[in-house]
Amino acid sequence: MEKESRDAIRYGTRNGELKLGHVHNDQVLSAVMLRSGYDYRHYNTLDGEGKRAGWTTNRSPKVYQIKCGDDLKKGDVAFILDALNGDIVLRARNGDIRMHARNIDIKANENAHNNSQGFLTLEANEKIELRSKNVEVNGSSVVKFFSSGSCEIVSKASLNFSAGIMAMTDNFTSGGSSKPTRKPPKIEKETQAESGTLTL
Repeated sequence: MEKESRDAIRYGTRNGELKLGHVHNDQVLSAVMLRSGYDYRHYNTLDGEGKRAGWTTNRSPKVYQIKCGDDLKKGDVAFILDALNGDIVLRARNGDIRMHARNIDIKANENAHNNSQGFLTLEANEKIELRSKNVEVNGSSVVKFFSSGSCEIVSKASLNFSAGIMAMTDNFTSGGSSKPTRKPPKIEKETQAESGTLTL
């Protein structure tokens, strides 16, 4: 049985329409719908009943633009997107996602006391590139680099390794351990590795 809106009202001209109580083909009732008369895919809806009850939908067949902050000062907040519950999905099905700003901060520490949360994942089919004048990786507990193929560290200038205890092995695939099996003997004379400089 098709849904009906018995008290629906429509105001409109050839340029556009405003409907209070519009029933869509999927039987969702929109409390309010504002639609362009030039393209039926250009509309805004406030849905009241059906599988999208409580939804707000803005659809544009071409560019969707939000511009704000004309009268704000540098450092003020101009645009806020706040999801009280649930996830936020940004998707470009046949395009790229670009972010341009003076600085960009990405943080996953909303609940700093919950060890099951606070993960940042970067995943790509082909390559992940990090390019900057300075690149720092700081892990307060563990830092790991793993490759199922080859792993290269290349420096056109100096390459320094510094550690309290340093162990290297070439038999990882045969079950070798990357940790020393016994405490290294005390060495009175400082070596190049202990001083923080290792020449390969």
